[in-house]
Amino acid sequence: MDNDKRRQWREAFKEMQEIAERTLAPLLEKPAAQPPKRQHYIPQFWLDGFTQDGNAEVLDVAGPRAVRVPKGLRSIAAEDDYYTLKSKDGGADYWVERYLGWFEDQASNPGRWKNLEVGEMVADPLSRLFVAQFLVVQMLRGPSFRQTLKTLAEVMAYDLLATAQAAGDLPATQGALTIEATPEGLVLEMASLAADHEQPRQLFLRRWGLHESPDETGWALPMEPVVGMGGIAPLSSPVIWVPVSRRFLLSMSWDYSGSMPEEQRAQPMPAQTAVLARKEIIAHAQRQPIAHTRRLIVHPDDAGAWQGWCFRGPEPTDGPPGPV
Repeated sequence: MDNDKRRQWREAFKEMQEIAERTLAPLLEKPAAQPPKRQHYIPQFWLDGFTQDGNAEVLDVAGPRAVRVPKGLRSIAAEDDYYTLKSKDGGADYWVERYLGWFEDQASNPGRWKNLEVGEMVADPLSRLFVAQFLVVQMLRGPSFRQTLKTLAEVMAYDLLATAQAAGDLPATQGALTIEATPEGLVLEMASLAADHEQPRQLFLRRWGLHESPDETGWALPMEPVVGMGGIAPLSSPVIWVPVSRRFLLSMSWDYSGSMPEEQRAQPMPAQTAVLARKEIIAHAQRQPIAHTRRLIVHPDDAGAWQGWCFRGPEPTDGPPGPV
């Protein structure tokens, strides 16, 4: 990366930090209004790109055949009080919902997510940073990650008790088996976990591409919507795919070359590569650790095709995969 690019990124990082200090801290400090009881772990502005008149179909791919279930936007990827916590006085605490809402607001600002939805690349560093930041947070907020945290807590609790028993002394357990979610704790720990994974963090800041579905059938959105996979010929580095809307798929890879300028408009994905992308989206959903995340969200017009692919796989094509 040349010096001018480095300077632009440094300035963008500084501006993003200033925006967070100016808007996020006051948001968390003020009294919390009660959010809707139904809380989404994939934001509605993202889901909306896969709906028709507010409706989509959800394919359950946990079994041998994909089962189609029509659903409205309000009920997709949502649970009652998903982010609502108990405060120390026993009441409800809504700061997690507000915290995540801030990331959503930044990503969905004009010129950012909406551009991607209609096939226009996010170009300026600040907007790209906010989209990348939102995607890192998104990787940490769904049911699968919550299950990981629960398992981690159980393992920690077991080790604590085993150590105490071996020493012949069982210490007071008040608070020892609880992971307390506070602004200084859980969410910041989540953020540090993302930063510790060097590969995804760098992927989000390197080469981006935007790809239009090569045929009439659009993309599907997994319940865990950020899809990572290995290299694709002629690329040797890993690729992350993010279906941003029915028509457009965002790719992020390590490959970056100043001699390969990024397209400002989405390009049709080669049919051979689209087969691989669709297979990986289906496989990504099927290998989720808990059953109710093994689902795909699809536009009603695309549900039949995706149901068929889940059962038999996308139609094969001749020749090697095309470039991403």
